[in-house]
Amino acid sequence: MSHFSHLDILFKREIEPLRKRAQEIVKREATAKKKIEQQARKLDDIYYEALKELFA
Repeated sequence: MSHFSHLDILFKREIEPLRKRAQEIVKREATAKKKIEQQARKLDDIYYEALKELFA
């Protein structure tokens, strides 16, 4: 077995699954960040509406 084929096997068995898992985690974190930002905007809207009513 040549050195390169050993590296190819190592890549396919070990590194590629880790890379895919990392991509899934990054995607999930991006989705969570978007949801948090949406909730923050909703809270800002509620806060500003309450302020408008308070000072109206």
